[in-house]
Amino acid sequence: MISVIIPVYNSAAQLPRCIDSVLSQTYPDFELLLLDDGSSDDSCQLCRTYEAQDPRIRAFSHENSGVSATRNWGIQLSRGEYVVFIDSDDYVEPTMLKTLYDAMQAGHADLVICGLEENDGTGRRLNLPSIQKTIPIQQLEAEYPDIFEHYLLNSPCNKLYRKEKIRASFSQTLSMGEDLLFNLEYLRHVERIAFVREALYHYDCTDSGLVHKKRPDAIDIAHLLYCKSMEFKEQVHLGALAQRHISNIFVTFLFYGLAECYATTEMSTKEKKAVLKKWAAEPHVQSALREARLPQRKQRVAQFLLRHRLLISMHALMCLLARVKR
Repeated sequence: MISVIIPVYNSAAQLPRCIDSVLSQTYPDFELLLLDDGSSDDSCQLCRTYEAQDPRIRAFSHENSGVSATRNWGIQLSRGEYVVFIDSDDYVEPTMLKTLYDAMQAGHADLVICGLEENDGTGRRLNLPSIQKTIPIQQLEAEYPDIFEHYLLNSPCNKLYRKEKIRASFSQTLSMGEDLLFNLEYLRHVERIAFVREALYHYDCTDSGLVHKKRPDAIDIAHLLYCKSMEFKEQVHLGALAQRHISNIFVTFLFYGLAECYATTEMSTKEKKAVLKKWAAEPHVQSALREARLPQRKQRVAQFLLRHRLLISMHALMCLLARVKR
């Protein structure tokens, strides 16, 4: 049986679409866990209404604790041998569970990753694996850059997990990156990964993108994710391509965090310079700056200045970019 875990928080408008997409699955052997995370709208009542109509549904409620705590709760409540996570404002194709289950069985896999379709309000974009096959974890190096390039590893929602392989929880202390950490930890216990080159998951990112949220801890979290990703790279013997992509992501988030720092009026010029000096002196930052290959010219300029610790020029650039942003 597959346990489908849906954390629910103030999503009454989108929730019926999400639940109906699960109830329409061609794979019959599943349970649906609707976990209300202290919603203030009609979400909880909707969950109870659906529960009364279908014996495969179990609905629960608790005080608002965040999506990570709610997913962890769902894992504890689940009865299935396999686990799928879905966000309450998203929906899935009716063949998703069957396709993922068949791929797992056919390839004796421990994890199945499918493609997803993103909707950011301005258009739709397909993120698909470049392959459709099962590989041993030792061959992940060749596919690792492609997975990261299309953000297929970050989310828990386009995947089928074996419950017995889940050894860690979603972090409840991070404001971003907790999904990636969960997946990296899960991959430590995986022998084979199956890829499905279909967009079976539809992701609504109109209100949840990173750019819409101010995160004062963005650099610290990016640093943690970089370190954990590099630990994983060493454990499964990934090579230079993986290291470059890990570095690209870290440096991109580093510049995002610095931009947030320079855009705020709550920090003095002296404090902003201190942040710049601190991260320029960090060995992991220097290592990532040497490896990264960034697409935008302004990023490459900042990369050069920070790599060579030209802090006066870097400070001037960040001030200029902050003024342009305002």
